[in-house]
Amino acid sequence: MLERTHLAIIREVDRHGSLTAAAGVLCLTQSALSHTVKKMERQLGTAVWSRDGRNLRLTQAGQYLLALANRVLPPLLPVAAQGGIALPRPLARRGCRRQTEIPVWRHWRVVRL
Repeated sequence: MLERTHLAIIREVDRHGSLTAAAGVLCLTQSALSHTVKKMERQLGTAVWSRDGRNLRLTQAGQYLLALANRVLPPLLPVAAQGGIALPRPLARRGCRRQTEIPVWRHWRVVRL
């Protein structure tokens, strides 16, 4: 199933030319974006990009999906700004917040013997 997030990924990778640059804009790690792309291509049953080393070129299917993303995503942004729908965080706002807090782990219990 194709999701809005997939369309956003296709659009940003095409706009920035690499997974690493697009990952920064989408507030993802490059690894997470790469895994998402592979999963998306597996679900669609076709390659979206042809890879030549580090260079990515859209396939015919990828060009179709990019055209779809460019038609579908822009009208959603004003609606998302008003709180009407939930968009992926990077589309709703461009600033990324990295979590800097240390997670609280379970408290250790000391067992007396």
